[in-house]
Amino acid sequence: MSLLLALLPALLLSSPVHAISLLDSDADLNAPAETSTGAPPPPTSPDTAETTMTAANVDPAANPLLGETWNRRSLVLIAPDEQDRDLERQREELRATRGEMQQRDMTLYTLMGTRGIHDGVPMSFEEVRALRDAMQLREGAPFTVILMGKDGGKKMQQEGFVSPDQIYQVIDNMPMRQREASQAARKPPQGTDEHTSPDPLNDEDWQWEE
Repeated sequence: MSLLLALLPALLLSSPVHAISLLDSDADLNAPAETSTGAPPPPTSPDTAETTMTAANVDPAANPLLGETWNRRSLVLIAPDEQDRDLERQREELRATRGEMQQRDMTLYTLMGTRGIHDGVPMSFEEVRALRDAMQLREGAPFTVILMGKDGGKKMQQEGFVSPDQIYQVIDNMPMRQREASQAARKPPQGTDEHTSPDPLNDEDWQWEE
């Protein structure tokens, strides 16, 4: 009993030091718990913020197809990037039948990611965004071919390579195209080719349906 009383002061002096050393050995245990209300919001990626802002600010008036109405038929090629194999094949075969496109009053738009070309001329960023928005195709979508009529309506939309002959067949079945071909056969060639605006009720009176 006397031995226990003699050791008691030594035990009391050593215990606080040991307790403090245990707490100091792991700083994370001493840190206060972070609550959900006090946690800072996760950082927003600059690229994501910019993309969202740009998509929300698309100007529909920048869509170049608005100027093609009643004048030309627009063939729109939309690819994820310039290296897309279907895009390369499609452009190559269209070049080989350029005369067929001219006979049918066609103009070519090509969108490759955020870049665009209209009949060999670079498009502005606003035009690319507005055209892509009008076609309702997001960036990164598979290669898609879209044909727009002179009346501004969508006549064909198909993923992957489309034979030029198939495109021309769709156009040749349009009432307006048949009237154009009939008129061209009756009159001699002229030096100028003026486009007239027909009555909308008598125009290409059918639409492409998904």
